[in-house]
Amino acid sequence: MSDVHGLKEPKAKPLIVQPIWDRLDHAVIVTDLNLAAPGPTIRYVNRAFTRLTGYRADEVIGRSPRFMHCPRTDKVVAAAIRRDLLDGEYARGTLVNRRKDGSEYLCALVITPLIGPSGETEHFICVAGDLKEDCSPSAVQRLYDELEQAQTLVEDLERRQQEANET
Repeated sequence: MSDVHGLKEPKAKPLIVQPIWDRLDHAVIVTDLNLAAPGPTIRYVNRAFTRLTGYRADEVIGRSPRFMHCPRTDKVVAAAIRRDLLDGEYARGTLVNRRKDGSEYLCALVITPLIGPSGETEHFICVAGDLKEDCSPSAVQRLYDELEQAQTLVEDLERRQQEANET
């Protein structure tokens, strides 16, 4: 784009959070807000998600994370997570999920609304891990710490993006 003097104006580039989330040890899943059946739609997963589940991003984006639930998934826990999210709260729980290879794993997760620059919830972000790998209290605390770190980074990036768009 050129201004009236024929000089090119720099084009604003969107800030990308993917490289940050790809460095986290736990799976990160970002979904839309649709909690009605069949459930929210996956918009983003990081590399740790692929290591945990065996599914590549292109195999899950556009699907509901519920497709990974298996018959042993506790419907009461799943309903409690949904209820907490509908109430605008963060949710946490442990579900039995199924990997791409069919094996089951105990999935500890924390889900929270992802607030956009407008102050409204725009997505849900989930940080998840396999409890069988390490179910110590310190492992669960790391899960929560990584969620908090991811949220802080997103908020900082959104603030910088808004400032860049205002100038």
